[in-house]
Amino acid sequence: MVKQITSVYLGIRKNKLVEVQDQNIEEIGLDVDSLEEIFRNSSIKFPQKLTPELAEEIGIHIGDGHLSSNRYRYKLFGNQDESEYYKNFLTGLYQRLYNIKVRLEKRVKDGNIIGFEFCSKPVWLFKTKTLGLITGRKDFVLVPQLILNSGPAIWRAFIRGLFDTDGNLYFQTRYGYKNYYPLISLTSKSKELSKITCEMFIKLDFKANYYTTRNGEGVIQLYGYENLLKYAKEIGWHNTKQLNKFLDWKRRFPNLAEKRAASGI
Repeated sequence: MVKQITSVYLGIRKNKLVEVQDQNIEEIGLDVDSLEEIFRNSSIKFPQKLTPELAEEIGIHIGDGHLSSNRYRYKLFGNQDESEYYKNFLTGLYQRLYNIKVRLEKRVKDGNIIGFEFCSKPVWLFKTKTLGLITGRKDFVLVPQLILNSGPAIWRAFIRGLFDTDGNLYFQTRYGYKNYYPLISLTSKSKELSKITCEMFIKLDFKANYYTTRNGEGVIQLYGYENLLKYAKEIGWHNTKQLNKFLDWKRRFPNLAEKRAASGI
């Protein structure tokens, strides 16, 4: 594999920030040689390179996905108010990445959720052996090493997938305006996931905070107009539920939002 050096950035290895070489995204290959035989007679396909699209799917998986520990089962479910996200984005994503045509289903008894599940040994092995994702409960899930060892474009895509599924965007009442001051946040049972993701934000020049709750959860918070507008420009949302919150905020406070952002508040 030929590496094209484009710049130098601060990456993450073994949960510590170090200086590494940035590689062209198209030149970052995946170790899939051991899976070739399994995929040879399957209609399932798998990515040969770590692209932003795959990185986003990894973030989605960590956010709302679940990989069975004793079967080759994968499932992804969210609230029904995210139906547009599942129909218009996620179904196409899994078709493009894995050649899987997922069938969406609604489950009222399980908490009024929507999503899909399927059994696939090739996908299960790809996710566990190549991507390094864990099975079972995600209380101690980590950001996969291949994400940490990549670069800013991959980090942004991973964050988008994670926050689209497990993050929150809401607006507090401040300065005499109701539902005005923005906060982007994520709370996870995995303190390490939150901590390292927060460090990724900081290396992407966001003003992010991390803390742990009394019950041991890790929390990431990004306050303010500057963070919100930077997030919208550089990361964005494919989840229309979150995107519509941002668009509604801009419609309600167009002048104030631009003025605050310009002044660096």
